[in-house]
Amino acid sequence: MLRPLIVVTFLFLGAFPLLAQDRSFTIREIRDLSLQIEQATYATRSDSPSLEEAVVYMKRALRKIQSRPGTGQVFTLCRDYAFPILDRTLPTADAMDEAVRMCRTVEAFPEMKFLFEKYNRTLPTQEAMERAARFADINLMNKLDVLSFAYEKYNRMLPSSNSCDRAALGVATIQNTRGTLNCFKNTFPNYDRTLSSADAMDKTIQACR
Repeated sequence: MLRPLIVVTFLFLGAFPLLAQDRSFTIREIRDLSLQIEQATYATRSDSPSLEEAVVYMKRALRKIQSRPGTGQVFTLCRDYAFPILDRTLPTADAMDEAVRMCRTVEAFPEMKFLFEKYNRTLPTQEAMERAARFADINLMNKLDVLSFAYEKYNRMLPSSNSCDRAALGVATIQNTRGTLNCFKNTFPNYDRTLSSADAMDKTIQACR
């Protein structure tokens, strides 16, 4: 009876050096990349928008390195928003567990709220929150205006949940959103003349990346 327990315990304890090695390797990789970035700045020919975008990503990376898992303002906002909603349909302890789990990956809180409100029109509450949180990672940060525009156009002919999916997936591919909303407004009407609203929005996203 003791043999399986001994084996499991040995494997469990043996995993810690591996985890520590993986973490040390990642830290060394971060340091190497930071040195490469510093060296690259002396010879870069990137334009101003690209450099500004790099600054945004570096600030996000710094926040990630300085924070602990499941902490930070965005996490707290997300958890405090999600918990009372989930608590309506789940036991309280389960609702808190789910809120914490979902919010650990959320970086785009306003975008998550927007998506949840739209998903919740047609999906069960827990599923709506899950999908909203899953999409609201770093790729949707600071994109609420273009996300809202895209959703509205998709929702002309698609159900709310499908519109959320298409809008979130499309907008997530846009790296630099400076001027994107104006591009959307100017480009969409041209495609909308001959294409369905959903296809026109797909084309608009591709044109405005």
